Amino acid sequence: MIAGPDFEINPAEAFVFGCSALLHDAGMTIAAFPGGIEELHRTDEWQDAASHLKDKFSIKDKRNYDQLPESYIKQANFAALRALHALNAERLLDLQWASSKTGLPQRLLDDDALRTAYSRSIGRIAHSHNWSLEKLLDNLNHAIGPAPEIDGRWSIDEIKIALLLRCADAAHIDRRRAPSFDFALSKPKGVSFDHWTFQNRLNSPTVIGDEIFYASGTDFPVEEASAWWLCFDALKLLNAEISGANAILAELSLSPLLVKKVHGADSPRIMAKRIRPLGWRPVDAEIRVSAPAELAKTLGGKNLYGSGPLAPLRELLQNSVDAIRARRVQEQDPNLGQIKISIDRDQLGQKWLHIEDDGVGMSERVLTGPLLDFGQSFWSSTAVQQEFPGLISKGLSPIGKFGIGFFSVFLLGDHVRVTSKRFDAARSEAKTLEFASLDSRPILKDAENGGNLRNFSTKVSVAIKEETINNDVKFEIEKYYYRKDTPLLDLGETINRGVRQLVSPLDVSVEFTDTTASLNKGFIHKADWVHTPPDIFLGELLSRRGGEDIGEIITAHAPQVRNLIDSDGKHFGRGALDMTHQDRTVRVAGCYISVGGFCSTSDFLQRDSFPLPILGVLNGETDDISRRTAVHNVPAVVIKDWATQQALLIDRNAFSKYNLMRACARILHLGGDPGPLPFCFFGGRFLTFNEFRDSALTASKIIIPARRTYSHNFNVTGINGAPSTLFFEKPIENVALFEIEDVDDVLDKLHAAEAENSSVIIMDKSEIEKLVNRPLAHLGFAANILQEIWGKPARFSFSKLELLSSDYKLGSGLRWVLNIERAELN
Repeated sequence: MIAGPDFEINPAEAFVFGCSALLHDAGMTIAAFPGGIEELHRTDEWQDAASHLKDKFSIKDKRNYDQLPESYIKQANFAALRALHALNAERLLDLQWASSKTGLPQRLLDDDALRTAYSRSIGRIAHSHNWSLEKLLDNLNHAIGPAPEIDGRWSIDEIKIALLLRCADAAHIDRRRAPSFDFALSKPKGVSFDHWTFQNRLNSPTVIGDEIFYASGTDFPVEEASAWWLCFDALKLLNAEISGANAILAELSLSPLLVKKVHGADSPRIMAKRIRPLGWRPVDAEIRVSAPAELAKTLGGKNLYGSGPLAPLRELLQNSVDAIRARRVQEQDPNLGQIKISIDRDQLGQKWLHIEDDGVGMSERVLTGPLLDFGQSFWSSTAVQQEFPGLISKGLSPIGKFGIGFFSVFLLGDHVRVTSKRFDAARSEAKTLEFASLDSRPILKDAENGGNLRNFSTKVSVAIKEETINNDVKFEIEKYYYRKDTPLLDLGETINRGVRQLVSPLDVSVEFTDTTASLNKGFIHKADWVHTPPDIFLGELLSRRGGEDIGEIITAHAPQVRNLIDSDGKHFGRGALDMTHQDRTVRVAGCYISVGGFCSTSDFLQRDSFPLPILGVLNGETDDISRRTAVHNVPAVVIKDWATQQALLIDRNAFSKYNLMRACARILHLGGDPGPLPFCFFGGRFLTFNEFRDSALTASKIIIPARRTYSHNFNVTGINGAPSTLFFEKPIENVALFEIEDVDDVLDKLHAAEAENSSVIIMDKSEIEKLVNRPLAHLGFAANILQEIWGKPARFSFSKLELLSSDYKLGSGLRWVLNIERAELN
């Protein structure tokens, strides 16, 4: 019907076409596997399909699918059969099955001569119905000689036959494919129901002139609107197949198909005259992107990532790391992988940035497809299963999720080149995709000299817009230390500092060189960062931070750097207890989060609105598309054990008592045991946490110095603000000094005003909570211990008291104090 009576086809071609038509979907059954369902389950395609389902369950062994419900196994079976059926069609004529009666081998095509002559052509043509037209032209032959036993004039044109098969397959969508009785018996659901519905409605097609017409025997009510649209899409697909086939036939100087188009395929309104809706009107109002380049500029640019070169560099590096980790999984070699970043100038003086990696690389199909599919990540698409079957089920966890990151490269410049080949392909197969700008269509060409990839698979190059970057980037040595006189750094120095920190927890080797700099700039980051010498690790982590004391910070903390590891040996991060001062506005160093091996540089982990006191990096995760925020995923017991270890590593002779007390509080905050570190000054000497607990058993109350603030409220005085006489003279019993950060307005305003006419102010519950429930608060730990030992809630009050004993006369006088007393004294 489609080819017409004048289409040239000889008997051998008719035989090959018929066999291909019979086989093209015959692989969509478990019977196509001589080893049965067990053989299907061993395929990479089934493992990939099941891996998408396993994430809904807490399966520790990611390759153990026995715990999946039967319904999910069936879903995986169906998905794998769909993925494999075209490939299976190619091998079916070569397979043999044992007869259930005789045990003798049986084949689908018994004639040895025909099978020998044509099985490959039949299999390839059957397989090709799932290919693109470009792949079909590349992989099928224009002329195959006839079998020796038949007429010598009957040569086979595989391309012509494959085009016929594609058109016939796409056209076979009427009621003969979905008969009413079978429809009633099978009771399909979901999309399958829509497929059955529209095909059951269609009468056989007719040809008028050069158009093929489809019409429905019954109308589509509004509840079947989705089936109507699926029918329309199927006819658009048929129209595209016919159009493509005629274009190739004309190019090969072969007879054209009689049918040139599907009537109404370009207009829902025209199609609705023959395939009729009932009670509704199809309007082509589907969601579409009319200006994809503008969308890519908006979401892939400054509006999402902000100004400056670090965000696009991070996105490009993440793509490289995903490709490297994919190759590690593919080749089962965890040590593979390197990235090279370089800056140079071309013969015209234009500065170029290059990023090269030796990951899995990209075939032409990926380079011109998923790479340019804005909003669709290659790693979450079906393309990854077609390019690298089994990769996902083997445990690859890519960083890339959104399919947007590549487009951020245009923040660095308009002129972009992407050269790539699959890692297992020859250099001669490398292709270059070149963009003059994001607005123009890219040009695909063979890479010159193999793209000069040498030991790499992919190279992304961008012509740097130096003036734009220099105007955009006021690179801050550290966000919380920004000064207006901070010098503007060029791209090379930005990479040297910013990217060095960014990759500090990365398990891939990274090298950077800048040949355009007056002074040689560059760095080498080693993949085995968990065993890098502590001073080098901290130097990388703090490379963005300014200040002359950075060397002192690294020297002081390097001896304490340890890895955070659980009882099974799983690694969660690395660092030292932060011994520097921190408050809510200044972060001297801080705890960073590693997401996929990349260090969070704009936000840091917080607990109770306070930085976690770790100078280092913890593993974490993010759902933020811009990746500006992240949270750690380290088990509390791992942090607790690490903190306890830190207490024993701190050199108590290298820090002041105040710093040691602050470290004690931080370890307690992390759930660890501070061991020998001083917790407070009590009874005329410094006590550890456990010593203070023992002393509190016999104490009736604890007295802490306090003061009135300028707002006439109260503040508790820590060890740094306490009168020096308390250390050298004899204080009254039960006076305690803690490491306390000043917090104004302890009492509410009305309560604080009562102090003018009262000698004792009893704190209420909300005021007590405000005082003790602060991050890293010694006072909170002390109060909890006292109430735990005493067995009842303590009473908190402010009063005036002489802190020194009566033996001390000079400078004596009343002063405000905070009293924490046993409940029975109330």
